Amino acid sequence: MQLDPGTPLATTNEQAQAVEQVLRTLPGAENVFVSVGTASAPERASFTVKFKESDQVAEAETLLREKLANVPGLA
Repeated sequence: MQLDPGTPLATTNEQAQAVEQVLRTLPGAENVFVSVGTASAPERASFTVKFKESDQVAEAETLLREKLANVPGLA
């Protein structure tokens, strides 16, 4: 996730938490790791999802495209 330059860390964290909640609902999601901001880039967040089975990833991608289509800053 990359929000507008200068976005406060608190805002990035709030947006990232909303995405994290969606990620945790994915079928087969075992672990979700979120990293929010750095000293030089408080407007960035990254997400990693570990699935129980590797064949669940394709289904998750489809669901995520639908559920997160309107979230700003996601590529």
